[in-house]
Amino acid sequence: MERPHVLHKKSQRLVPLLLAVVAFIPLGPGVARADIIPEVSASVNNPDPNPAPAGSTAATTAVFSLSGDTGPIRVQVQLDAPVGYGSLRLDAANTSSGLTGCLETGPSVICEWDGDSSESPQTLGVFIDVDSSVAPNTEVMLHAVVESPTASPEIYATAYLYSAPPAGATSLSGVVVTNNGIPVNQACVFVLATGGVFLGVTDSNGEWSVGGLPDDYSFAVGIIPPFVGTFGPCAENGPPPVPAAGELQPVFAGDVWIDLEDPYLTGGLGDPFLFATNAGATIFSDTTSGIEACLTNAPGSQVPRPPCQLAATTTSSSTPTLPTLDAGAGQGTTTTELDTLPFTGLRSATLVAFGSLIVLVGMVLIVLPHDETS
Repeated sequence: MERPHVLHKKSQRLVPLLLAVVAFIPLGPGVARADIIPEVSASVNNPDPNPAPAGSTAATTAVFSLSGDTGPIRVQVQLDAPVGYGSLRLDAANTSSGLTGCLETGPSVICEWDGDSSESPQTLGVFIDVDSSVAPNTEVMLHAVVESPTASPEIYATAYLYSAPPAGATSLSGVVVTNNGIPVNQACVFVLATGGVFLGVTDSNGEWSVGGLPDDYSFAVGIIPPFVGTFGPCAENGPPPVPAAGELQPVFAGDVWIDLEDPYLTGGLGDPFLFATNAGATIFSDTTSGIEACLTNAPGSQVPRPPCQLAATTTSSSTPTLPTLDAGAGQGTTTTELDTLPFTGLRSATLVAFGSLIVLVGMVLIVLPHDETS
């Protein structure tokens, strides 16, 4: 039986990205060339989806603006990625009419613009086709580049695109309760894998499900007390709030306390899956249901963690809420509900809202298969 994918010790950093160099045809007679055009500014929108699964297509747009007439220029979106990552195609429906003669070269889409500031801004839309063999969490860059007869190609803006683990048929589900078996509504559930992070949010019965997980991977499950971040429930561009003493404390499945202030995580260089493994979290390697987690206000130093008595799951239409005495960090008296769906897990495209882990740690990994002989 093939082992689940695990972290290769030598793959903790990305190999240097290889810049795909595009040969530019001169726009006019040979002249001395500057490095920048002062009248030009640009931006690149976040690709959608991001992360993008291997074998899929993402899309983005670059917006080019002029503060004054420049004369003829060339604008482009350039893919800065390892060889074999994928290629770019023109998204004509999202490209302004002032951009003409657009050319697809593979790593770039290049268009002509007459440089008339009265036509500013101009939008260049592209599709990014991600190869099916791309490793999870590979990071690439999308550059907005401009050149003119007197200015060599220059990067004016950059956006980042990550590749997600392939979707599979694996699913994890469970329940989160606190003292006396009270379900924890809107607890944040992070399924950690060597190739990515997947988010679930508990419903009013404390239940959660995350589906479409990649097959043949290993997973740890972290449960963070409810919090509302910059982007909504469980969504923050950075670490979650650290619960104060006396508030509900975060745990890994297996009743292992999570120290959100551990330098290994806060330093941004750690692998959260490896951190969970070393902490003693339960590891799941196949579809699993009934994963029970108990959030209490016991200090992290208390080992073993105090138990919660599980209450029977109800199907009542009433909405149970947590007593404010047991509210988690950032929850207060909030009783906002999420729509209950067959799966409360959000696919990995949601992860862009969380920075880098976005809730536990910032890091990008290449995942390599680990065979029986290693």
